[in-house]
Parts: sequence; structure tokens; C-alpha cells
Amino acid sequence: MRQMQDDSIAVFFSNDLVSSNGETYHRYRQHPDLYYLTGINQPETVLVLAPKTAKQGFEEVLFIRRPDTRVANLRGPGMDLQQAAQLSGIRQVCFLDELDDCLHELVLLARRIYINSREDRHAYSEAPARDLRFAERLMRLYPAHKYHRAQPILKKIGMVKSAPEVGLIGAAIDLAFAGMRSAAKEIRPSRQEQEVEAAISSAIITGGAHGLSHPIRVASGAMTLYPEYDTNSNVLMDKTLVQVQVGVMYAGYNASIARTFPVNGSFTARQRAVYDAVESCLQTGMTSLVPGSSIPECERQIRNQLEVALESFDVMTAQIGVHFPTECFSHIGRNLRDPHEAYAPLQSGMVLNCSPAIYLPNENFGVLLRNVILVTDEGPVNLSAAIASSSEHVEEMLGELV
Repeated sequence: MRQMQDDSIAVFFSNDLVSSNGETYHRYRQHPDLYYLTGINQPETVLVLAPKTAKQGFEEVLFIRRPDTRVANLRGPGMDLQQAAQLSGIRQVCFLDELDDCLHELVLLARRIYINSREDRHAYSEAPARDLRFAERLMRLYPAHKYHRAQPILKKIGMVKSAPEVGLIGAAIDLAFAGMRSAAKEIRPSRQEQEVEAAISSAIITGGAHGLSHPIRVASGAMTLYPEYDTNSNVLMDKTLVQVQVGVMYAGYNASIARTFPVNGSFTARQRAVYDAVESCLQTGMTSLVPGSSIPECERQIRNQLEVALESFDVMTAQIGVHFPTECFSHIGRNLRDPHEAYAPLQSGMVLNCSPAIYLPNENFGVLLRNVILVTDEGPVNLSAAIASSSEHVEEMLGELV
């Protein structure tokens, strides 16, 4: 709130429930920003911040849905006012049907309104979020007010993680590690990709995961060329590779790990050469994540190394997005890809994915590796170091677990 301008308020909304088949809903996932600010994980929740308001006691106001017997009979009881206050640490908690009157008074006492507009670079949706729908309503009702984006403030807050946040990301990584080990136990010729997926799912659910950061991806053979393939419907074939991506959410924080395995437990000479090249790029990428550097600088460095490697594999004109990823680095935390300031220098406490890959369409295979790295003043820390990445260790792990 200290970064908000004077005479301003900010409004944050929960995510909508999303219908899955006309009869039920997808499992609910709270808006990451609202969850970060309140700890409340139920729909129909609104947070209003008015740090300099003249109305005493209303600097922070949380609105939750009024208990409904019909909904409670279907989904279990929701929170009452006291429970919401205790969980969020916000003293002033009201029911959602009181929002309009309360907000009207607070808006008239302010001159500026912060809106939490959607600024996702990688998962843009045409469907207007609740924040945007309400913003349009506010602009019709209060056209003389000045409107500001909340995301620049939230990005600055979210880019640098606190020690507890790093701990929660670490817990998600531990669950991803459990899923990856379970996957390795199932990898062998003639297995179905969905059998590997089932092993991963069992491990992370049993371990206490609160959800998936992305669908479990088990891509074998030619499907290793497609980093977002998640049908998981093919058979693992001898002398091919299988690419496994495990993304876990724990207590509102995300982690995603990727490894590429030889289906029969041993790389061919060609597969090993490509794998080792990608693993070398992974090591280079991780060491480049130091305070004062920037993501564009790190991208240029790793891209140059990938292009040199591709030349050694007879790819003279490597195409971005075809032979190697468009981006190898991304912030991770409350989102799978945390919103961030693209050109800001890296700082201690930032957590990023490093995801180099080489794809060889003419040879029908690709290699993708992904680690989670913490930037510190003492040097980068590989939070996913427990999950083997070298070709020798991968083969050893497969041999031990089969």
C-alpha cells in the first residue's frame, strides 16, 4: 500500500468459477494476486485497499460471499466473517452484498482507482476477467476519476521472493522431484505415456500438491519436438527419448521441472551428443543468473550457445521457435510465469526457470531440460539440484529405479 499514490484506492477480485460441462465446475483456483494479498481461496471475494482514506478503519476491507445453505449443502460450508479476518489478517471484513455501498463511499473520498488488469504475456485470454468487467463498470459510474494499473506495483513486489516464498517454491519442487522419480520407474519400451502420467499424478497428489502448474506432459518419440504436447497417448518405443515435464502448485506457489530420458535406459551416441549440448547450455544459463544481469542478456548468451551447438549438428540456419525455444528464462512463483519487468536487472531473491532445448525436426526428436534457480548475492542456487540432469546421472537413475 505504501507504493500507492495519495487519495487512491485499489480493488482486487477473485477468479471466476469456470463451468466444465454445464453441470459442474473446474476445480477452483484463486487469482494469484488476491491469494497473495489475503490468503483467501474461495470465489466471490473482493479486496479493497484505501490506505489514506478519511473513513477510519476502512484502509483494508475484505468482502466475502454471504453463507448460502444451498451452496453449503453442495460444497461444504464457506468462511464466516471471523474466519476470514483470522486467515487474512484484515480486521474489516464484510459480506459481498455490502460492496457497492461501501465502495461508493470510498471512491468518492478518493481521486484515483487502481485496477488489477490482466497483463499475462503468455496466456492471454479473450474472456474478460472479473477485474476488467468491474473496471468498465467503475469507469462508467466514475468517469472523472483517474485510473491506474496495479500490475507495475505487483510486479515489483512479486519479482523478489521472501525466504518463506522460496521455501514454498522449494516444497513444490520436492513434489515435482517425487513425480519425476515415479515417472522414471515407469519408463521402458512398450509402456504407455499415460501410465507414466498416472505414476506422476499419484506421487504428487499423495505428497500433498494443491494442484498442477500445467498439465503433466509425457512426450515420447517425435512428440519431443513439441514442448506443450500433453495428450500423453502414445507408446514408448525402444531407442527413442521421452520428455517429462512436471509442474506442481503448493500453497499458491509453483514449480516446473523438465527432464528428457532414454526410453530403454541408455542414450544412443547421437542422443547423448544433443543431450549433453543442452545440459551444457543449462549450466551456462544457470551461472548467468547473477545480480545486475538481465533476462535479455541471459537469453542472448544461451541463444548463442544453442546456435553453435546446432551448427555442430548440421543445422546451419537455426530458427527460433523451431530448433530452440523463443525464451529460455522466465520468473516463477505465484504464477507459472510471473509477470515481471522484462528489462529490470536481476536481484537477489528472484526465482527463475532456465529451460534450454534443442529440437531436430529432421531427426524426429528433441531434448528439453528445466531447472528452477534462485538468484543470490553469493551466486545462483539450483533449487532443483536433487533431480539429476547430466546424461550419466540420468542413466544411473533409470538403472536404479527400474
